[in-house]
Amino acid sequence: MNGRLSDTQSNQTKQQIYFQQFYGYWQSNTLFTIQTPWAVFQDMAIENLVAIQDADTRMITDFNITFKMIRFASTQLVDQQIVYDNQNFQGRLNSLGASEENLGVNSLEPDASTSFASMVA
Repeated sequence: MNGRLSDTQSNQTKQQIYFQQFYGYWQSNTLFTIQTPWAVFQDMAIENLVAIQDADTRMITDFNITFKMIRFASTQLVDQQIVYDNQNFQGRLNSLGASEENLGVNSLEPDASTSFASMVA
């Protein structure tokens, strides 16, 4: 933003021009590098834009712009031939990755001497 007006923008005030510029950046999710006295922040997008105009003047507008850092995730392809060792798993994942075990046979046999009626009476 260089502050100079082009011929097509001369019928608008600088306030209108800069608001439209900031608003366009906001809507298109343009990423910025923000430099502060403490650090430089990259991949910052406009989260909120507020134009504040004092009641005393129509010629001055303050722009309050809030930025938010955008973080990017990446994915990597892995070879599907990898065999996982159960020793590397922890907690619940370890039990899900455990091999099957034979715990014997459990069968319930009805007890003919006990009936529901005898339990209620």
